[in-house]
Amino acid sequence: MAPDNWCRMIISRPQIKCKNGQVIYKVDVKRMEGETSLWYSLDEEYADYISPVADAALIALLIPAMAAGENITIEGGV
Repeated sequence: MAPDNWCRMIISRPQIKCKNGQVIYKVDVKRMEGETSLWYSLDEEYADYISPVADAALIALLIPAMAAGENITIEGGV
C-alpha cells in the first residue's frame, strides 16, 4: 500500500516578508520528488496587494499537480 503522501502535493502556509525594498510571498511545496519553494517578489509599495492566504500558490501549482496526477493539500487557507 502506498504511503499517505503518495501522489500528493502539500503547500505550506504562505510566508510574507519585506526585504531590501521587496515584499516576498513564499510557500514550501512538498512532493514525492522532494521539497522546493514557490515565491513571488514585488516592490514593497505593492505589499497591501499580497494575499495572506495560499490562493496565489494554488493557482500557480494547480496545473503541475494535475499533470502529475497529484492531489493537493493546502496547509494555509484559500
